Amino acid sequence: GFNLKDLDNPGEIETDQQGRLYICDVGRSRIVRTDPEGRNMEVPVKLENQCQGVAVDPKTGDIYTTTNNSKSVYHFSKAGAALQPFESEEALSFLRFDRKGNLFGAGSHVFRFANGKPVLEIAEVAGDDLYTKAFDVDTSSGNIWIASGLEKDRSLYRASSDGKTKQKMASGADWHLGRVDVPESVRIDAQGNVYVVELGEVDTEEPARISIFDKSGSLVRVFGRGGRTPDPNKEKLLTGQAYHPTDIAFGANGRVYIAQENDNGFTRSLMLMFEAF
Repeated sequence: GFNLKDLDNPGEIETDQQGRLYICDVGRSRIVRTDPEGRNMEVPVKLENQCQGVAVDPKTGDIYTTTNNSKSVYHFSKAGAALQPFESEEALSFLRFDRKGNLFGAGSHVFRFANGKPVLEIAEVAGDDLYTKAFDVDTSSGNIWIASGLEKDRSLYRASSDGKTKQKMASGADWHLGRVDVPESVRIDAQGNVYVVELGEVDTEEPARISIFDKSGSLVRVFGRGGRTPDPNKEKLLTGQAYHPTDIAFGANGRVYIAQENDNGFTRSLMLMFEAF
């Protein structure tokens, strides 16, 4: 893992086609960019309010971002020049591009945008009103995987590309393998595997973890616990143990980045890196 000088509190993260890492620095209202090793930090985007979401267009390298309680989606060139923003129907806290360059965003509902206009809105899943915490898009199938629900009931759903067919894939909050324990972020790799970042429930003292499901919803593996039986009450975190993770992104050659909440000293690294399995 690594820390960055002056990084206050990482939120959503993203990578570009060159493998560079983008981090929403929530407390300092900016987006920072580093090389794949977390070095050579620069600040391509400064914002007037707290950074919420960041996504990089895989075709152009342009940067899109949202800020706290704002319906605006801000658009910048890869060099950081401000371009034309657009307005969403609700404040968006989460942005994602699929690998074809389609932009998606979520507040409580999930939207797909084209030319700054919503062309898809998903408002409910499996009969429940959508309360989105995180989502990502499987480019090969078009399926949208969504973590939705209030914290204790947050579960993992899969919606078809048109939003008409939806099903629950993993129930929560449940620490058993194959379930999800307070999912905080979702990211899908090029093979369609779904990585779910889970906070774990505080009252059950279950540590955070990352569960990987295949595109059918079967559990592939779990990592980020630092061992088989980590103790969340220990003062010292184990190597590879995630603590209050906020987002996940993929780098080159199968590398996985995990951003972690800044808790003023307990977390040793605000960014964790895992090499390909």
